Amino acid sequence: MEYEAKITEYTVKPVEEQTFSINATIIRIADEGAGEFITLSQETDTRESIIAVEKDDWELIKGVVDAMMPTVEVGK
Repeated sequence: MEYEAKITEYTVKPVEEQTFSINATIIRIADEGAGEFITLSQETDTRESIIAVEKDDWELIKGVVDAMMPTVEVGK
C-alpha cells in the first residue's frame, strides 16, 4: 500500500495571539463520504460556527466577496 501526506488544515490568526484564539479562522478540507469540500470555522467561548463551501461554488462566492470588499467601511 502506498501512502501520501496531505495538508488538510490551516489556521489563520493574528500574529500576536495563540493558535486557539477566538480570532482564529480554521480552514479545513473535509469529506463526509461524498467528496471533499472546504470548511471555515471560528470558535467562541460557547460554540463553533462553520461554513461549508463546495468546489463548484467557490468562484462565485469568491467573486462576490472580492466585489463587495472595497465597499466595506472600516471603523464607522
